[in-house]
Formats: sequence, C-alpha cells, structure tokens
Amino acid sequence: MLDPDTATAPGRGLRLIRNPELDGLRGVAILLVLGWHLGLPLLRSAGVVGVTLFFALSGYLITSILLKEYAAARSISFRRFYLRRALRLLPALVVVIAFALVAGAMGAWGDRFGQIAAGTAFSLAYVANWAAIGTDLSVLGHTWSLSIEEQFYLLWPALLLIGLGRVGQRRLGFLVVLVAVAIAIERVWLVNAGDVSFQRIYFGTDTRGDAVLYGSAMALLGARPHRRVALYTGLAIALSVVIFVESSMFYLAWILPLVAFGSAIVAASGPAVLAWPPLVAVGRISYGLYLWHYLFIWWGLPLPIALALTFAAAGLSYRFIEQPFLRLKDRLDGARPAPRRVDAEPGVKVVPLEGVN
Repeated sequence: MLDPDTATAPGRGLRLIRNPELDGLRGVAILLVLGWHLGLPLLRSAGVVGVTLFFALSGYLITSILLKEYAAARSISFRRFYLRRALRLLPALVVVIAFALVAGAMGAWGDRFGQIAAGTAFSLAYVANWAAIGTDLSVLGHTWSLSIEEQFYLLWPALLLIGLGRVGQRRLGFLVVLVAVAIAIERVWLVNAGDVSFQRIYFGTDTRGDAVLYGSAMALLGARPHRRVALYTGLAIALSVVIFVESSMFYLAWILPLVAFGSAIVAASGPAVLAWPPLVAVGRISYGLYLWHYLFIWWGLPLPIALALTFAAAGLSYRFIEQPFLRLKDRLDGARPAPRRVDAEPGVKVVPLEGVN
C-alpha cells in the first residue's frame, strides 16, 4: 500500500519514469487515511477508501513492473524482486517498530507494552491482518494493510510467471478479474451468514484482496480508461466517502466492491488533476506518513501537534532512511547491459538504459 516503487523496473535494463499522477493518487489515499484516523467530520468511510486505493495502486504498479521484466527476459528474478521489496519496505518499518517498542517500554501509551510487543511480532511476520481479527495490536494496529500487501508480494510473482506461461497475459487478466469478483461474492456471503464478525471480513486477506487483483488485472489487460471516466469514478468514490459509513456490514457487502473496482480504474488512468504538486509531494512521503501517524494519534496529542510530528517524522524517514536504501536498491540494477526495447505499459514510460540491470 504503500509501496512507492514507481521509479525503476527490477533488472533487465529498464527504468520506469516516476508518474506524478500516481504519486498524487498516493497523496489522496494517505490524506484520506489521516483524516479518518484523526476523526475529521464528514469522512465517514475515508479510511477504507484510502487503503483500497493503495491496494489497487500496488497491484497495478507491481504487475506492470513484473510484466516489463518478463517482456524483456521471458523470466522473473524472484531473488531480485524480494530483495528490492525488503530494501524498500523494511528499513522504515523497523525504525518505526523500534521507536514503538522503546516508547512503549517507557510508558508512552500506558500499560500497552505487551500489545506492542505482540504487534511487533505479527507485523514483522506480515500476518498482522489476521492477528487483528481477534487481537488488539495497539499502536501497530495499522500494519494490517502492510501484511496484506506483503502476502500479495510473496505469492504474485510466481503465480504471474506460471500464468503467463500457461494461458498468456490477456487470458490471465480475465482470470484475475474473475478471482476478484469471487472475493466480492464471498464477502457478500459472509455478511449474509450473520455469524461472521466485522473484523474477520474487514481484515481478512481473502476478503480484501479484490482491489489489488483489480489493479493487477488492469496491468495485465493493458487497460487505460479514459481520464474523464477515471475522473468521474474518482468523484463517485469521493461522494461515497461522505455518504456511507465504512464500519457497517452493508458497506462491506455492497459499497466496497464498487470502491475496489473504481480504485483500479483511477490507478490505471491517473487523471491529470492528481499531478497537483502539493499532492505529489505528500504522495512521495506517503509510506512514512502511514507508518508514523498512528503512533502520534495514539499518543493523544492535539491534532496540530500530531500532524506536525507525523509530517516531520515522515520527511526525515524519506530523506535519511528510505532514500539511502532506494539508492542501494537501484544499484542492484547496474550489472547487465540493456536488452531490446519493449513497449510501455499504460501509465508508465519505459526507456532502455545502458548498463542498467
């Protein structure tokens, strides 16, 4: 969700030029999450919409990157992919968790150190979403969405490689759409069953995976919705934020499927309005904003102070933690000569770079 790796394709001499519209979309997503957790009025379903936008965007971008590599080399380097994911996501997360443990041991959040320690284990194992169904993870409760994304990263490269070899890209795209629809149907069935908790449906990988799959399908199908369609879809999603309450079973059954699909449309199109520089700037530090905001909100600080600390911590994280590891990650792409040129997927530009692996 939160994975901002739009800059480079892993290996094979290809570089994806950063798309400001997609950074702007991240900016919108994180602002919705912040608004919801800060309890701002009218944002009745901003949290779930923000997270769903992140899911759809991750599916679209990661699949696009992997498709570039496959088009150039007819293979996918799993070792390189997982190493790049670790370099991108783990350093900032580890710093936040270390801060939470130290501050928790000093009583920053009262008598919650045991919950924070449990949240640490679940977060680093990337199973926090399943743990959150029945466990209070305290200040690390927001890591549930990171776990769903990491589970996607763990499974998707191999499934994508197998699918491309067996059925081809376009057919695989339609199969992925069918799986996403099946998830929406499962969600309706669980809601109607009546004996399943809201938390089980809200946090389960099998009940929240449709957005990331719709995003992946957009990349596989080469879908490029007209920007006007994407703009209207985005406006409809924005309207849903103020009308529907996300903490209801009705929302999970009937509104969330539309938000998931609509988020993939917006991610694949990237309306030009999203390139507004302030949104782009916020989007570039969105990972840090997501990681840090929950800790300061739990501290019970006044709203302006919590926001100031959140943006300060995210900015420092981006400058001194994320960027150095991003440079290290990019150096992984420096060994092999650039192969033949491949066509760009919708929404990203691709250029061959000499000496880039």
